[in-house]
Amino acid sequence: TLKINITVTFSLVCSGDTVLVAAGTYKGEGNGNIDFQGKSVVLNAVDGPDLTIIDCEYSARGFYFHSGESPATAVVGFKIINGWYREGGGAIRCEQSHPQIYNCILTDNAATFRGDAIYCENAIPTLIDCIISGNEREGIYIKHGGARIEGVVELVSNDWVGDDLVLTGPGTLHIRSGVIFNSDDSRIRCNISGPGTIKVGLRSELIIEGIADINLVDGDTKGTIQCDGLLRARDSARIRNATINVTRASFEGDVNICNNVITAEAGTPYGQFFVEDSVKISGNEIHAD
Repeated sequence: TLKINITVTFSLVCSGDTVLVAAGTYKGEGNGNIDFQGKSVVLNAVDGPDLTIIDCEYSARGFYFHSGESPATAVVGFKIINGWYREGGGAIRCEQSHPQIYNCILTDNAATFRGDAIYCENAIPTLIDCIISGNEREGIYIKHGGARIEGVVELVSNDWVGDDLVLTGPGTLHIRSGVIFNSDDSRIRCNISGPGTIKVGLRSELIIEGIADINLVDGDTKGTIQCDGLLRARDSARIRNATINVTRASFEGDVNICNNVITAEAGTPYGQFFVEDSVKISGNEIHAD
């Protein structure tokens, strides 16, 4: 076990620096609640997350971003385990900051409040090729912000709870079977794949827009969009290979809706589907008025 104090190291570096971290398990004083203090520093575990571990020993979280950090601040190549914090964000907490989390594994973390792995408020982190798996309850909680998705971000056995968020980026959020992506009053502009569930609450709206591709399938298993509010797809978005349960849906622009099983609640006034412009609907099984 390495005894290096990462917090002390940060007091010696300046914005623009890169800190290379050797393989090993980092724990004990100074290796939890790591604070970048607003510095644009890259913390790079060169041997990757399987060999470079921050063990918070259930006495701290891994990283705390709260000083306006930008995407020039990055955590690269760590596994963060056994994080715990009362106020949310067992592994990582972001407030009014926008760091990059790249090639990291977050597992076996917990929080008393929300976001057992990641808690974000008024923040937009960039998540790149990360795995969030096996944390106590919620993998990610985001309120009044969002996330940029690059590469493939895997959600395994942990839910994502979002309220007033925007997901952007060229990457794909992959939600495994049994995982729920809760997205009230939110916008999706990135790709989502996998056989999990996208859930929209009553009196809420989910907008899928841009060139987002929602492809909820894994082999013969289809994922689900469970929308008790309004599902709205527009621009050139695609929704395919899903089981879609909706109360109201609006499809606009050059949207492509294909190979889904769509069921709408009976008795909704004024119609249940609004279809405009050059929308393409093909290969679906539809149970609705």
